[in-house]
Amino acid sequence: MLEVKNLNFSRTSKILSNINFSLQAGEILSVLGRNGAGKTTLLKCLLGFIKATSGEVLLNGVDISHSQGAKQAKMWDNIAYVAQNKGIPLAISALEMVTLGLNSHITLVPKKSDFEKASQVLDELNITHLKTKNCASLSGGELQMVLFARALVKRPKILILDEPESNLDFANQKTILDMLKDLSKQGCAIIINTHFPAHALFLSHKVLLISKIDSTKSCAKVDFQVDFSKDCENPKARFLTASALGEGFSNSIFGGRELLDEAHLSSLYGVPLVLHSMGANFDYQEFIVRI
Repeated sequence: MLEVKNLNFSRTSKILSNINFSLQAGEILSVLGRNGAGKTTLLKCLLGFIKATSGEVLLNGVDISHSQGAKQAKMWDNIAYVAQNKGIPLAISALEMVTLGLNSHITLVPKKSDFEKASQVLDELNITHLKTKNCASLSGGELQMVLFARALVKRPKILILDEPESNLDFANQKTILDMLKDLSKQGCAIIINTHFPAHALFLSHKVLLISKIDSTKSCAKVDFQVDFSKDCENPKARFLTASALGEGFSNSIFGGRELLDEAHLSSLYGVPLVLHSMGANFDYQEFIVRI
């Protein structure tokens, strides 16, 4: 469905270097890495918000990395995106905001069926109580849930999420994770940029760990990637059955004694790490209770 080949991006210096991965229908890919590693830049290149310096982004075999006009509009029929930077919310109701996921042009008047679909998604996410609230008055977490609903309302074939758990309490994080699991079972391909390694373990079929290879040039490469469906006996897959918890859970990253030690990881990612084994059969709900 989606394939990235030798993707590179540069500004005054190189930011992304030879990124390669593929994603099939129903698969979830988690992108991990420290702040500034290039995760958001990668997502923007995939979506065409910024143009890759070189390489290909293939959607069903068609390169969309430099698509424009009607070709780009057709691409967005199949893709939904939740950004990290939410900007200033429109002074419209949450229900109206969600209908924009069906009608990207704000001048279009939503149909009755649009409101019905929007109401259904709000109900699925347990945020019906926000339906009539003005988006400009919502908290950061409430707005995040509404924007997630806006992305889901058109039932995309590919869903791209940039830190969707930001500003959310554990209950809403769990709601989103369960929804992503359900979407995956329905055939939706999902890419999620996250700082939560436990979420990646809970969700992912594949993990892409991006790290800087030259701090002076801020160049990022894929440190490694794991396909859990194929690599369960690979040392790098076993590496992902442990979680390195830093001082804050949101800043934690993966680590494991089989591949890298604490000192190496700490120097690589710039956070103090304590390795904590969670096992292959990690249960997110149990983890919440333990916290």
